[in-house]
Amino acid sequence: MATEIILPKIFRELSYSSIAEQDTSIVISNMSDKIFAVDKYDIASSEARALQLYSHLHWGTTGVTNDKLWDTVRWYGESVTDKVNSIVNHKDFLFWAEMRENGFSPSNVEAVYSQRFDNLGVADPTDTNQMQDYWAPGGVGIDLLTYTNSPTSGDWSNLITRYSSETEARKEKNGSVTDFINSGAHEYRNWLAMGYLDAFHRVPEHAYVYGAIIQLELMHLAIRRKAVMFCEPILEGAAWFNYRAGSMQSVRFANPAGTIYKSVLNTVPAEISYRQGIISHEWGEGMTHWGPSSRDTKDIARWVRSHNGGLTTWKTKWKADNSSNIVDYDFNNPTQPARSPGDNPNNYPDPQIIPPSFGGPVISTIHKSLAGRYMASITKSKRNKLFWPSFEWTTKGGTVHHDGYFDGTDPVLGSLGDGSITTLNNRNFGQHNAANQLRYKKPICVWGANGSDKIAHYCNPVAGINEEQEVTIDVSGGPYTFTAVGPNWQVFNL
Repeated sequence: MATEIILPKIFRELSYSSIAEQDTSIVISNMSDKIFAVDKYDIASSEARALQLYSHLHWGTTGVTNDKLWDTVRWYGESVTDKVNSIVNHKDFLFWAEMRENGFSPSNVEAVYSQRFDNLGVADPTDTNQMQDYWAPGGVGIDLLTYTNSPTSGDWSNLITRYSSETEARKEKNGSVTDFINSGAHEYRNWLAMGYLDAFHRVPEHAYVYGAIIQLELMHLAIRRKAVMFCEPILEGAAWFNYRAGSMQSVRFANPAGTIYKSVLNTVPAEISYRQGIISHEWGEGMTHWGPSSRDTKDIARWVRSHNGGLTTWKTKWKADNSSNIVDYDFNNPTQPARSPGDNPNNYPDPQIIPPSFGGPVISTIHKSLAGRYMASITKSKRNKLFWPSFEWTTKGGTVHHDGYFDGTDPVLGSLGDGSITTLNNRNFGQHNAANQLRYKKPICVWGANGSDKIAHYCNPVAGINEEQEVTIDVSGGPYTFTAVGPNWQVFNL
């Protein structure tokens, strides 16, 4: 009987006061080829301790070499040459950008990447951590390359076809070649995979799990470039007020006595963050967390106003204890709490200003993604490649049988002659099991081995919350059986 690999207790907790940085027994030492760029970590931790867990800390962090730093590059009106010269010139310095969003023309944005690549003096973009603008209207931003929701009935053959060859993988749904290739951007940079989560009524949870895998596989089939998942610890869904407005969170002040209420976007659920951490490390080259670029603290004097989607008055409120009225926060009113010195009233807070203690939910979300990175580090030592296995499962106490795939228990094999997943260094054309599992709402199940060690990942995104599934996989040395519960991602020693 297989046994589940259980995360350390500190990873299973969601308490703001219990995070992995504070448990020095938690070290991730074998993931130097995978990115985990974090912009928010515990203020009690040293940079040296943080780098035992994360790959990159935010640019400007003192005492950290350039190869362990990242930045979001913005445009402030410079020329292309001046912009290039302002970016750290180190191949392992990680950066993505919002230059196009800041008004720089698409051609100039790409010129920055191209010229900087030439300056680095390397032969291949995969030798760098140069990424892309995450949003570039009219330019070359993040290409989804796939479906984050279920395709319509007429799209399935198109999706399967895109797994068949490099030429097909480079196509968008409408048949045109993706801008990343067509523009030549692939010659000097890598690309980001979409990890933002929209409102759940637009992208059901289960569709995102399958879609994340499909996206990364198709990106690697299209061209051998790093694909790093670009994530946000909050839900930034458009077109639904509840997700755009977030929820009001509060912090108490003693002098003056009262409560500040701030609009904070809803955080990504812990289990989804955990899945992102695993998927991005097993199928991709890791992940980034985009958000307030700072460490966290409980120092109340360092609070800043809500800049959720921009500094709008209604997003920060004040209620004095001696009043029944809740009013808009006014930083010029001496009867209300003073702002942090770095909270510019006309702009976003300085990225190095430390948010208030109710940044804790964001910390918890990043913490769960880190748990995914930690789990991937465990499985990395126990397997070489990962493969889709022959498998089946039963529910309802063994009375209802399910084949692992829509047409039986065996996976689709690819051009490599096996069911191995597609990654940067393992391009297995024709292996499209993830697409089939999405269409027929079947589980994600992959396994791997290294000598006598064998592990299996299992996630049935459409299972009932407490639904028991007796899973049997028929692989070398098996068959092996394990019990999975609910829709959560679980990992087993075989």
